[in-house]
Amino acid sequence: MAHFQLIAFHAPQQDYFVGYLQDIITRSGLKAGVDMKDDYIRLVIHDTDPKAIETFSENLGRWLPFSIFMGKMHSGEDDLNPIDEIYKAKPAAISLCPRCLGELFSPDSPNYLNPELVCTHYGAEVAPVSFPTPDWDALIADLKSGTSVTLGARTFSQTPTPLLFIADSTRLGELLNVTDKEIQVLQSIEKPILKCAIKDEALKAACGKDFIRVMLFDDAPTAILSKKLKDSGVSYCFVEPFGGLEASVNKDEVRLIHAPRLHSLEAKQPDDTLINRYVNMVEEFDLGAISSLGAYAPASLQCEFILRSAKVSKRVISFPAFDAEGILERIAKASESKSRLVANFESHHPEAHAALASGTHPGLFDAVCAVLGIEGSGYEAVADTALAYLGSGGVKVDVKYSEGSFDYDSLVASLMSFRLAGVENSLLCYSLFESLADMFVDTLTHLHQRFKCTDFILMGELAANPAFADRVAKRAGKLVCHISRRHPLDD
Repeated sequence: MAHFQLIAFHAPQQDYFVGYLQDIITRSGLKAGVDMKDDYIRLVIHDTDPKAIETFSENLGRWLPFSIFMGKMHSGEDDLNPIDEIYKAKPAAISLCPRCLGELFSPDSPNYLNPELVCTHYGAEVAPVSFPTPDWDALIADLKSGTSVTLGARTFSQTPTPLLFIADSTRLGELLNVTDKEIQVLQSIEKPILKCAIKDEALKAACGKDFIRVMLFDDAPTAILSKKLKDSGVSYCFVEPFGGLEASVNKDEVRLIHAPRLHSLEAKQPDDTLINRYVNMVEEFDLGAISSLGAYAPASLQCEFILRSAKVSKRVISFPAFDAEGILERIAKASESKSRLVANFESHHPEAHAALASGTHPGLFDAVCAVLGIEGSGYEAVADTALAYLGSGGVKVDVKYSEGSFDYDSLVASLMSFRLAGVENSLLCYSLFESLADMFVDTLTHLHQRFKCTDFILMGELAANPAFADRVAKRAGKLVCHISRRHPLDD
């Protein structure tokens, strides 16, 4: 009789976690084995020696890192054959495990303050890195004096940027309004960037915003930087955005938004990035035997709807690009009432009118910022404004199709009307995402009736937007909504 544990792991193409378990088994002298199949890691223990089992349990607590892909665990007893093969994990672009950090900061370790240290404790053969040791004292002094410093390919400073680097993780709860789950994710072996609400008033004033992207150290050089900053009394600084691994946490569900260093997508259809992403997710949800739909909602709102049948995967609806040039003229020509709307808007909000008339706001969400007078630009600024809304329910923004194409002009005109009516920006932005979600569900319902598909996969950055994604899931009805936990939602 063997004791077994099944650990849900939502990224089977990433096997470093299995490697950590194998390493701990080996170092604990335990008669056990570990393997991986589909979305589960299987640990089989045949050892009956209480001391070996106790040692293994202690080492798990000391050395096993948390992963954002970990799910629930199920334990039991069964007649199982031993797993004799030693599991060999593949190299992965992850951060430092607890044992690495012990080596990095122990003065008697050969890896003490070694910026070239990479984790190999999951059993992979990782190529060495080259990183010249900086003058840490001079670097910290420059940073504290207000001078920007470069560490590898990253630039750190005391001047606010859209990305906050927290050196003292014990202050996460003081600086930010974060849940225990968000803290756990920030400290995970993957070290993703998360958008968080700012709690500290001084930090909020310095940033000039209520929400900011946040990261902790994610390699040896930034781990050393964190310690040096913390030891010198600096809890955080800022870093120039660099396109790192980014995730979101919504009701304890972790979603990857961008994952440039995890490379999870297989080349199912390499000549088409979007359909390739969709087909990978079809396999994730085991939808290969049935027809399904893909719904892609990017930050540009240039949305795509995809049909996958037994024969082909193809786009069936594609939104055109937003056209900022001449948008006010198009709105004014649509009807007499719209003409009056444009005139009233110019009279009451001349700066917003002039910004729209300039045609220099190339994306839809840039235009939304101009209409509503929101500081910042693009999807990010609108999404942050929506996050500030704490009520329930909203107003109905005019989101629709016209002459077979998505009607951006009506959407912008609707927002102009609501601003003239004095609707609060946070409510209006929240309502915009809910109205977009309603349009998405209506479109999917139409496609369901046409193609008889009941399952759809929601992709794109808006799939990580709580106002949008929660509304889609709530209104889906008989349609089954799937959002990946394995693959990034967007490029």
